[in-house]
Amino acid sequence: MGPYKTGTTSLQKALLKQHGSEDPQAIWYPLPEDFGPGHASKVWKMLGQRGNSPSPAIGLSVEHAKKTLVCQCLILSSEVFAGTFPNRVQPLVEQTADTDMHIVITLSPIGRRAVSTWQETVKHRSLVSLDDALDAVLKGPGLKPHFVRFFADHFPEAKISVIVADRKAPESLYGMFGEATGIPLATPRTAKELVANRSLGLIEAKILSSFNAGAKEASLTLENYRKARSLLRNQFESEGWRAVVPMIPLTLPSDWVGPLRTLSTATIADIKELEAKGRITVFVDIESLDDLEPCPEESDTPRDGKEPA
Repeated sequence: MGPYKTGTTSLQKALLKQHGSEDPQAIWYPLPEDFGPGHASKVWKMLGQRGNSPSPAIGLSVEHAKKTLVCQCLILSSEVFAGTFPNRVQPLVEQTADTDMHIVITLSPIGRRAVSTWQETVKHRSLVSLDDALDAVLKGPGLKPHFVRFFADHFPEAKISVIVADRKAPESLYGMFGEATGIPLATPRTAKELVANRSLGLIEAKILSSFNAGAKEASLTLENYRKARSLLRNQFESEGWRAVVPMIPLTLPSDWVGPLRTLSTATIADIKELEAKGRITVFVDIESLDDLEPCPEESDTPRDGKEPA
């Protein structure tokens, strides 16, 4: 589990490619039920969200894995798990009882994640400008200083690993996952797979934000909105677009730095305390969370400029 913009999509796509299967296998990453590479639908069903009645969706997957003789490790992954913080976690506790559980929490530098969270809401029809988005961003569960402690407290018997995504070396995410879990995960071979769900640049985010406002004024249906947005996104990701439009990274508004610095300091202190007590294991220098500098373009290739081997 991990909040949005922490490398979750990249890991999910790699897990789906390497361990995805409809039927149980030794290391089993169940095929997602509808869209995306993760198991959001299962979590929404568990929580009774998105038009679903509360159900034991996660528990059913756990029981299915337990009953088979072949499955040794069931892997479920969704950013929506982070949304069980701070008051929806009980169904997850109940539906994973009596399991040998390993919680892997992905995080990323707080400055980068905060501004990327805003552009992620723009991708999903938000009309809130970057200048006005601070309060909404701060409400996100992943920026709360005791986010990791919350899961450590509610799952006292679970092993907990914290992986901090390194934007300068995106290939390290896969190695850290393997080191944390003991499950080797192949590094993607293409740049597009290496960094999945790449953030929009400043120009693209502003265009999409303006489109959202126009779509609302024109009363576009949800279906037509999604089709039009897909056309825009395809254009943004094309080689022709990037050839003529420079990638201008999003930067933190100046009035965000103070509040985020406070959250960063508290988060690092709390994680260090948990690590010192042996309750969690952290992969990558935890100080890298304290990144409030302007966000450079996310790397398409490893630091040596070569494609993964």
